Amino acid sequence: MSGKSAFYRIEGCATWIPGVIEGTKQAYYLACTKCKKKVTEEQGGYNCVNCDQIYKDANPSYVFSAKICDYSDSTFISFMGDTGSSLLGVTAREFHNDIIKQGDTARLESVIQDSYFKPCALVVRAKRESFQGGQDSIRYFV
Repeated sequence: MSGKSAFYRIEGCATWIPGVIEGTKQAYYLACTKCKKKVTEEQGGYNCVNCDQIYKDANPSYVFSAKICDYSDSTFISFMGDTGSSLLGVTAREFHNDIIKQGDTARLESVIQDSYFKPCALVVRAKRESFQGGQDSIRYFV
């Protein structure tokens, strides 16, 4: 798998999404509607450094990790973009507008905990990454 991606189909369940309920991590970011890069909120709009423009709207996009288990083992898998909806059962826009903006901590907890131990089938991409110092790591994405 050196330098290439490999794809696997797994069946398992989520057992933990770290940091979201506790408030130490966000499950999504606000993305530019054109280039999908992260935007910052300012002056009544959203500034995209990549496009060098301010837009009226931003597109919430999932980016979180979940511990996925099957009968043999468990690993952390990254969910990005629309793939998070399949696990959480709500779109990133609904998550942002209806839960986070409203400060609905009970619903936040419910959405996250309802995703635990629910059977799911995922096509996972495994990719080997090399870091300085010669360390290799395998990352998994849906």
